[in-house]
Amino acid sequence: MIDSIIAGWNLGAPGIAAVALGVPGYGVLAAVIYSLIHGSGLRMIWAKGRADNQGFDRAFCGGATLVGFAGIFFAILIFVFAESIVLVCGGDLVDPSTLHNAVLYLMFCSPIVFLTAFGMILQEVMNVLGYQTERAVLGGINVAVNLTVSVF
Repeated sequence: MIDSIIAGWNLGAPGIAAVALGVPGYGVLAAVIYSLIHGSGLRMIWAKGRADNQGFDRAFCGGATLVGFAGIFFAILIFVFAESIVLVCGGDLVDPSTLHNAVLYLMFCSPIVFLTAFGMILQEVMNVLGYQTERAVLGGINVAVNLTVSVF
């Protein structure tokens, strides 16, 4: 939502079209990472419920490693194949400048996949360890900062 607002304000309809072309490629790969994160979180919850601290540590380390490698792999995949991904998502139907902007948008999203993966695995740990209030406060701060950046 924020990306569309910023693109719309600065580039108009072609900017919104560029974001719309980049989002599916980013979203599919991010969804795969999110499923790995939530699977690791479930494994951590299961271990904590059995008071198995060693199992919790294994689930966290394994999940963080898997998510880290998947994040790096997908970030590189997006960065290298950004133009092909945008073309698959309908980039051949737009003018060249919109296509170029969509490719740039997707390339700039590639490190976000990696950074979001680590942020989410840490959120899962906070959730499992009972820090729901702190997690909610951090989520609220995140939303407030994103809205502030998009408005100003």
